[in-house]
Amino acid sequence: ITETPEAAQGEFLRIKNLEEWRRQNMPHAMMNVTEFGWNSKDLGNDFPGVGEAAQAIYTIRASLLMSRYQVNKAFIYELFDQPGVTLFNSTGLIGRNNDPVKKGFFALSKFQEQVGDKVFLKAVHEDYDPENGMVAYLLGDKNGQPTHLVAWRPTNVNNIGNYPTDYLQRTITLPSNNMQVQLNGQFRCLGWDNSA
Repeated sequence: ITETPEAAQGEFLRIKNLEEWRRQNMPHAMMNVTEFGWNSKDLGNDFPGVGEAAQAIYTIRASLLMSRYQVNKAFIYELFDQPGVTLFNSTGLIGRNNDPVKKGFFALSKFQEQVGDKVFLKAVHEDYDPENGMVAYLLGDKNGQPTHLVAWRPTNVNNIGNYPTDYLQRTITLPSNNMQVQLNGQFRCLGWDNSA
């Protein structure tokens, strides 16, 4: 898979349809994603990859999408690269032999450290257009108290060297006049009063 997690023609957004079906037909059931991931090494047309930085970025974005569509548990395919395997040889977050721990492993660790046990509360903005779109989700605790606003551009970053920082800024309209954005570390945390 070389598409972004948000790609309309891609495989990943099928979780949206699965969640709609589950909600209508089996509301008591929980949805689990048993395997997802991207090859970090591009070995040509037969075995394409997205690059190590894109693998990290897409894994975080996919995790947020799964939270949005009520996925109960998700399993990354897989922890270690499998160089002897042809198709999914570099989907791991850790390389084999002399390869180091990959960017995806560090990105997930940092994401977990920053967001922890927060859950999806609300889609503030969802535009999956790869050129001009933006996605913004409000995350918070299990009681519905907002704590994080996470936003990204759903662009294709295949085979980039580092995280892209040259994107144009976008404006996010907050879902309530009672919300104030406060800068707190690398994430923008929301202050929320009880009248919201």
